[in-house]
Amino acid sequence: QLSALYSLDLAVPTWLSDAAGGRRLGVLRGRVAADVGEAGVHGVSDVALRIDGATIRTGEDGNFEAQLPPGSHRVHLVLASLPIQYRFEGATDQTVDIVAKQETPLDFNVTAAAGVQGVILTDSDGDGVADDPPVPTTGAVQLRAGAGPDRRIAVVAVGRFEARGLAPGA
Repeated sequence: QLSALYSLDLAVPTWLSDAAGGRRLGVLRGRVAADVGEAGVHGVSDVALRIDGATIRTGEDGNFEAQLPPGSHRVHLVLASLPIQYRFEGATDQTVDIVAKQETPLDFNVTAAAGVQGVILTDSDGDGVADDPPVPTTGAVQLRAGAGPDRRIAVVAVGRFEARGLAPGA
């Protein structure tokens, strides 16, 4: 006994869909964008959004779109998918009301996070000035934030350290 399952994906022209009673869906369209209101505004790609349990991702331009049946839908911005160089400080859960054959906008605005990097150098005589020539050393850097948790960063063998995803101004 031999069996097979086939699937066809055909584009249906809008005029034909409308003539047959039309699609009874609405469109949720939005963007996850950084630095909104500033000259350098740009979309954030590959950010996950959960809509009623299904997951979609933003495109390279930060835009997303979903066709949904009319009614109330829960949209959740998945913070774990947001690149570390961005921060989001708002409600990750939004409720949208979709109307058939209409577009509903929903944007999530994120901000660029701060970072710090450097090199730890040896001060073998304790005078507060690095040895000459400079000699990198290992250790740890303790970052103290005005708000949020303190962070301890290990310093690699060449003395370099880096921390990203920090709250601006902290």
